[in-house]
Amino acid sequence: LAAGEALLARGDAAGAREHLETALALADLDAATGVRAAERLRAAYPDWRARRVVWVHALADEMLRADPAWRFQLRLSWMALSQALDPLLGVRFALASAAPFRSAGAGFDLPPITRAALAQAGRLPADGVVFVATGRPVPRVQGSWKRGEAELLGRVLAVRLARGEVTSRVLAHEVVHLFGGVHVNPDVDSLMNPSGESRVLDPWNAAILRATRGRGFGPGGIEANVLSRIDLDATLAAYRGALRANFALRNAGVAEALAGPGGSLRAGAADVRSATALDEHLGDVASFVAQLLLHDGQRAGAALMWDAAGRLYGPADARGRRALRNAQALAGRGGS
Repeated sequence: LAAGEALLARGDAAGAREHLETALALADLDAATGVRAAERLRAAYPDWRARRVVWVHALADEMLRADPAWRFQLRLSWMALSQALDPLLGVRFALASAAPFRSAGAGFDLPPITRAALAQAGRLPADGVVFVATGRPVPRVQGSWKRGEAELLGRVLAVRLARGEVTSRVLAHEVVHLFGGVHVNPDVDSLMNPSGESRVLDPWNAAILRATRGRGFGPGGIEANVLSRIDLDATLAAYRGALRANFALRNAGVAEALAGPGGSLRAGAADVRSATALDEHLGDVASFVAQLLLHDGQRAGAALMWDAAGRLYGPADARGRRALRNAQALAGRGGS
């Protein structure tokens, strides 16, 4: 940092930039220095003024930390991801902290490993992405095992990383979920095809990311971090395009709800069941779009979307019961 600031003072912009970007990349060693480096970059360079820094707080298990270069691996992974998604997001993800946790005894799949990491971490930083990184490979036993998981429009994600792996398709896929991206059908060549190998983002998800790129990663939930920070019309249009392309919710009633009041999801129960089998995020997508519609004053459309969310989650899921209560409450008050 000091070298970068000195070079800036002497007018050596190129040399200063290299040192400042290095200081930012090493922010997990000294967070305050990383913050100052980001401020200097934004003040001195036009492309950095068009970019924001999102801090990443990593929790790394003992399997990943067995490699002496694990910190470099995490830094480089997020740097490579930032470069790949920069044209869409204008974001530089930077590792702000890297703490250890033990995944031994947590189980084979990612959900229990993630729960173990969060429990051991205790109180999480108020701002930034929380990244659970495990070096545990997919088990070689029969079953359905996750390679990655993320909260749709949340801030927690978990990924399995192989030793030395830097350009992780799974990490990129899960980060797109943090910005509201949705899965595509198995026959679509896209980063968001869970069963595919493509690293290219489909146009529908690209539109979603352009609309949600300003989302925050701080306290306050979806209202403070998403709804108050995005272009509502653009986001609705992006989801409308995705749904009408028939690669997320395969249900005409959902597209009808997006278009405005009217329509019924009950007649499409078979399609809803089919969609549920295709994409575990569909309930989250329907719930978020319901909030978008309600925020926009479209109460009838929001009721339909919450009804869809409730059916996608299922009555055994607390989120499903809550969504159905929301739908019934709105339906009882009448549409806008």
